[in-house]
Amino acid sequence: MMPMALSMCDEFATARLRHAERFIKSAQIWERLRRVNTVVFDKTGSLSAG
Repeated sequence: MMPMALSMCDEFATARLRHAERFIKSAQIWERLRRVNTVVFDKTGSLSAG
């Protein structure tokens, strides 16, 4: 039951992001986000890799 609930949560979160015009390129994003400790935005509000 738990894997099904997690899949539904992923789909719900992806749909909400899509509605907000934010697009997910890879399903691996959810696993990678668990390891993020800090997010830094520049003065324009952009995120970039580096």
